[in-house]
Amino acid sequence: MKVFHSLCILFLIGCAKKPPIAYNKYADTLFTEIQINPIPHPLNLNGSIPYAIWIDGKRARLNAGEVRKLAVSLGLPLNVRGTPETHAGAGWHQPLNLTKK
Repeated sequence: MKVFHSLCILFLIGCAKKPPIAYNKYADTLFTEIQINPIPHPLNLNGSIPYAIWIDGKRARLNAGEVRKLAVSLGLPLNVRGTPETHAGAGWHQPLNLTKK
C-alpha cells in the first residue's frame, strides 16, 4: 500500500505544470540580443536539440517547441541549413559576433 501511495504522489508531482516562459520580456528591452543558431547534424542529437539560443551572450536552455514559440513571437527566422562555419562551432559553441563594421 505504501508503494501505491508513493507512486501516486510521484505521478502527481510529475504532472505539475511548468510556468510559461514570458517571451515578450526579451523584446521589451532596448539592448537585448537574441540569437537562434542551428546546431549541425549529428551533433544536434538527432533533432532533439536543433538550435542554440543565446540571450545577451548567455546560453538559454530551451527545447525545440519553446524555440519555435520564441522565434514566432519575435518574428525571427529559423535557419535549419548548416554551413561550414556552424560545423566548426560558430554560433553554437559561443554566440556569433554581430557587431556592424
